[in-house]
Order: sequence, then C-alpha cells, then structure tokens
Amino acid sequence: MKKKTKSTIAFIVVLALAVATVAIAYFGVGDSGKLGVDGIRLGLDLKGGVNIVYEADVDTEPSQNEMNAAIEMIRVRLDREGYTEADVAQEGTKRIRVDIPGVEDATEAVEQIGATAKLTFVGPDDEVAVDGSHVKSATKQIYQDQRTGLTKTVVSLEFDSEGTKLFADATEKYLNQPLAIVLDGEAISAPTINSVISDGKAMIEGNFTSETADILAGRIEAGSLPFDLKAISSKGVGAKLGIDALDTSLFAAMIGIAFILIFMLVVYRAGGLAADIALLFYITLLIIVLSAMEATLTLPGVAGIILSIGMAVDANVIIMARIKEELDRGRSVRVAVDVAFDKALSAILDGNITTLIASGVLYYLGSGLIKSFAQTLAIGIIISMFTAIFLTKLIMKMLINMGINNPALYGASKEGKKDSKAIKFVEKRKVKYIISSIFIVIGLLAMPFNAFSGNEILNYDIEFKGGTLMHVDIGQDFDIDKDIRPIVIETTGDSAPHITKVVGEDEVIIKVTETTTEQRKDLFDKLKETYNLEDTDQLEVGDVSPTVSGEMKSKAIQAILISVVLMLIYITIRFKDLYMGASAVLALMHDVLLVFLIYSVFRVPVNNSFIAVMLTILGYSINDTIVIFDRVRENRGSTKLKDKDIINTSINQSLSRTINTSITTLSVVLLLFIFGTSAVREFALPLVVGIAVGTYSSIFLAGPLWYDLNRLAKNKKKKPAKKTA
Repeated sequence: MKKKTKSTIAFIVVLALAVATVAIAYFGVGDSGKLGVDGIRLGLDLKGGVNIVYEADVDTEPSQNEMNAAIEMIRVRLDREGYTEADVAQEGTKRIRVDIPGVEDATEAVEQIGATAKLTFVGPDDEVAVDGSHVKSATKQIYQDQRTGLTKTVVSLEFDSEGTKLFADATEKYLNQPLAIVLDGEAISAPTINSVISDGKAMIEGNFTSETADILAGRIEAGSLPFDLKAISSKGVGAKLGIDALDTSLFAAMIGIAFILIFMLVVYRAGGLAADIALLFYITLLIIVLSAMEATLTLPGVAGIILSIGMAVDANVIIMARIKEELDRGRSVRVAVDVAFDKALSAILDGNITTLIASGVLYYLGSGLIKSFAQTLAIGIIISMFTAIFLTKLIMKMLINMGINNPALYGASKEGKKDSKAIKFVEKRKVKYIISSIFIVIGLLAMPFNAFSGNEILNYDIEFKGGTLMHVDIGQDFDIDKDIRPIVIETTGDSAPHITKVVGEDEVIIKVTETTTEQRKDLFDKLKETYNLEDTDQLEVGDVSPTVSGEMKSKAIQAILISVVLMLIYITIRFKDLYMGASAVLALMHDVLLVFLIYSVFRVPVNNSFIAVMLTILGYSINDTIVIFDRVRENRGSTKLKDKDIINTSINQSLSRTINTSITTLSVVLLLFIFGTSAVREFALPLVVGIAVGTYSSIFLAGPLWYDLNRLAKNKKKKPAKKTA
C-alpha cells in the first residue's frame, strides 16, 4: 500500500477519533453521561448548590475561639470530601453558614460535615491514650528560647484534671516516641515525647509559621468542642453570579473557540488545519479528564482553562512560525516541519514547565479556589503539550504524505516579498520604561487616594471582608439582575452584592458588605414596597464573616512568592543566565502591578476571582517572556552580534507569534466581557488588561531589561579598583 493511501486512511481515522471524542465530551458515556461535560461539577458561582446553617447546640454563648475551631473543623472536612470550593462563614455569634457546590442531597451533606469531630492522642502501639474531651485549650504561642535566643512558634496544650493524669501516664509510657494527634481518623500531627509531662501543660514544637500553628491549634480545639453543631436549615441555592452567568459564559467560549479555529486556518492554512484538529482533541480531552475526576469548575477554574487554551494555541503558533522561517530559508516542507518542531520544542517545554512549577506550588500550598485553579491549569497544560508536540506533528506528516506539500500552504513567504523593516526595541526602551512607570505610580497612588476619599484602598467585597446577610421571602417570581440587584445597589451602595435565589422557592438571599442599621432598613423597606411584603417576610438578617479566611490569603501570597522564586531559579539554570531570570520576574511584577491598577483605579471588586486573575497573569506573562528569551539564547549561540542586536533580532523574529497568540487568547476573554453578566465582566476586564500588558511587557520590556542588567554587570566588572595609599 502506498504511503499516500496509508496516510489518507490514517487521516480519516484521526478525524473519526476527533468526532468520537467530541461526542463523548458532549454526550458522555452511558445513561449517566459519564466522561461528558455534564459530569463536571459546577461551583457555587456558576450553578449553585446547597446552603446549610449550623448552630452551636449550647445554652451559653460560645467563645470566638470555639467558633473559629468549629469553622476550621468544617473546612477540613469539606476539603477531605473534595468540596474545596465550598464557602464557610460565621453568622452572628453561634451560627455557621456553609455553601457547598454540586450537592443535591442536603441531608447527606449535613451528616458528613456537621457531626462533632473526634480527637484522640494515639501511641505507636495504636492505643488511645487520651481523647479530645479532656483538652481544655489549644493555642498558638510565640516565645524566645532562653538557650538559643531564637524566637519559636509552638502550639500550647492544656488538659483538664482527668486528662492531666492520662497524659502524664502516656508521656511516661511513650517517652522518646511519637504520640499521634488524630482527628476524625486522620493524623494531623505526631510530636515526639521529650519528657514526662505531669502538670497537664504541653508544647508541640516543629517548623511552625504563625499560620500553620493557628491551623493545628484550631484543629485540636475542633476535636474538643464543648458543643455539638445542629443543622437548623438546609436548602438549595442558585448560582452566585446569576442564573445567566453559565449560559452566557458558555456562549462566549464557543464563539471564542470557533474564532480561534478559523483564525488558525486562515493564517496558517494546512498547518492551521493540523493545529485545529489537535486543538479539538485538546478541548475534548480536557473535558473528559475533568469529568472523570469529578472536578468542580468555578470561575477561577475558567481562568485556568483560558490560560491553558492560550498556551495550547501558543505552542502551535510557535511551531507554525518556525516552519515559515525554515521554508523561507529554502527547505522542503517535510524537512522544514522536522526542523521547526525540533527548534520549537525547547520554548514550548520551558514555557509549560515554568507554569507547571507554579501550578504545583499553588496546589500544594493553596486551599479552596487556589487548588481548583492549579488543578485545572496543570491538567490543561499536560494535555496541551501532548496535543501540540505529538498530535500536530503527526497530522502534518499525514498531510504531507497525502501530497499536500505546497510551501505556500504552510506559511512560506511569496517569492520576492521582503520582510518589513526590523523594529529597534532596545533603542526605544527608555520611553517604554517611563510610560510603564507612570501607570504603575498611578495605580499605587490610587490606593491612598481612595483612603483619603473615605473609601477602602481596594473595593473588597463580602468574600474578603464579610458583611450583612438578609434572607427575604419575595412571595412571587423575580429576576435577580433586573429586579433585585438594582434595589440592593441603590440602597446599600455595594456595587457587587452576592444575590442567590433559593431553589424551588420565591426566596432570595442577599449578601452585601457591612451596612448600617439604616441601610438594612432601607433595603427591606424598598423590597417591601416593591413586592408588597409583610415584616414577617424578612426571614433572617445578620452579620456574616468573610469566606476567604486569613489563612487562605496568607497561603495565596506564600504560594505566589515561592512560585516566582522557583521560576527565577528554573529560568536562571535553564538559560544559564541570572539576568534573564531577573528581567523575566521584573516584567512579571510590572504586569501584576498594572492589573492591580485596574482594581485600585476602577474599583473592580476584590473577591475570589481576584486571586485567580493574578495567578493567570503570572502564568501568561512568564510564558510569553520565555519564548522570546529562547530566541535570545539561540541567537547568542549562532551569531556574533552585540547584545543590543541580539535582543532586537529575537523580538522581531517572535513578533508575529506573540501578536497572534495574544489575539487568540484575548478573543475568548473579550467575548466573555462582551456577552457575560455584570459579575463575569468584573472577572474578564482585569484579564483583558493582564493579557494585553503581558504581551506589551514581553515585547517592549523583558528583553531591554535583560540588556540593561547585562550592561550594568559588565560595566561594574570593568570599573577599576580604587587605589589605596
């Protein structure tokens, strides 16, 4: 059988497999629809879930430490059950409100999450030495070690009288052995007994930070709570972003993906066809994997998908740009494809591995939405590398063997056509430095200006700072965005209220940032007037705590900082140049600060999506910069040009790739902004700006910064040493 016939049959098989994966991703397998899009659980923001209110079953008012411990216990259980995107907040003085996405059986959720935690101290022989009921308190303590002079963070335990005796016996029995602290069957710590403790007071030492010590203390106290939690209500709730958020977002995504496929086909022709088939495989495989894992998709998860789509497209664009270069050098199509894939491999791997490093750190250190973002991003990157590196090349080989080997169909320049004049990026760098500095200063000055104007430095919404909850029985059908939202904004002044509809009821739950008694009254009075309500229709009103805890904020910051440091180390080792790593990080900081400008100047609400947006910009920006530095590395090894000329040449060579990748990625986000609900637009706007400034910094700043850092280092070495008398 001829090669052409074999390749034609293979191409038809690939197309059939592409259609099959699209069908599986859309319809699923079997009656349950497993592996299909319906198997992906949607978060509270996109679909809603179950709302449960627990109350401390105690006559006296519990202490704040006890309530914090109960909240920590619930968060641990939610994470263990896979509900990492759930919201937990204190309401009033003795209630805890829990919102769980993707749950239909509220009764089962109540039993799983709300049962009293069981804490035990277990010896290496698996015998229970003491149970949690004998723990009087567990607190974080910071003290200075008199022997070493070092400051230490520990967890201090105190037992009741019976617990003191039991613990003394245990420390004597297990001296110099570990004593595991087990919560709900899971060992949360296993400190070694260093001495017999007879006074009922112990310290757990370790490499604790302030946050990790707080977490351990909270978990121990959760197992020794003096009260049960009883569920006083459970109900289904609609999507936090509104009923239309999912439909409009899906519509925008479908148009965006269609635009990408058409763009690739028009710009890269036969190569674009191969890339399009590979991209279809990527999208459908991503859906199948997320469905198989029963992952929960939230708006931050959408950000991770957008970033991974951008990187999947980018890998193909890098390859197509390389093929064009090789064809313009006079190579045959077959040779050009082989050489282009070999040359593009390092840039693709470096960009994806750098982002994978970040997603790994985020998943390990993060919690809740950060884990969701990191998981979705990592899965997307791994699949995109497989489809771009393996499938695109395989399909292009088939097309060539089928006789589709005209160089013009793979991007070769027309005969006699000259490339446009090279742009001198390094020579014009100072103007770009000044422009960027002006915008950064504006963003930073906007925060104190906001404070002096009587506002907060940033527009924190209820997820970050807590506020007021009002539960009202409207008594008739209503539209959240058209009817309720305008009333809430007008009476409370909160530009981004969280409003959800109770499933199967004409009830609404309204959450706004902190309000005065007068504003609460005005809000209900307006609803009362509009819907002819009675006073009894206000079912509940009270204060709620933030759902984004201090621990989540600190973990997010810690994860980002560690990610940036690891990126710097990787780039420095991979490119054998510290200044490349440093300039890449400086360009990254520039992009983050300019996105921050959008939040501070335009008062975009800071909520869960804020963290996801910043993480997306981090991944997109570093990938963009690495592609250009890969060219710099290649040109330094193959030419004797000066650094200035190497930078200019490398950026010009990468320019079409950078612009085309930005166009395709921006198209999806812009369509989300155009067609999305108001809440989705607040998410899409900073992303649009972030992708735009990421493109700008990779073209105009990263390379010139490397040039300046290199020049400074060389000048420093040349500077003669001062003479001494």
